[in-house]
Amino acid sequence: MSLAESSGFVKIAAHEVEVGKPLSHPLYDGNRKLLLKRGYVVETMHQCEQLIERGLYRNVNEHNTQPGAAVD
Repeated sequence: MSLAESSGFVKIAAHEVEVGKPLSHPLYDGNRKLLLKRGYVVETMHQCEQLIERGLYRNVNEHNTQPGAAVD
């Protein structure tokens, strides 16, 4: 288990990033550095492939709300 996974971060698979659609949660690298904010749109398959190759993680402790959605 990597450091990222042991601290509430899980690795993102390629099928979890959809080209042309806003991200439903922020994505981080293996050092927990923010790479892409929630709502960012990955525009090309090449961009998606490069990001996945680099390693993308999401924080399981962050709420998965859509922009503009009410939070309790």
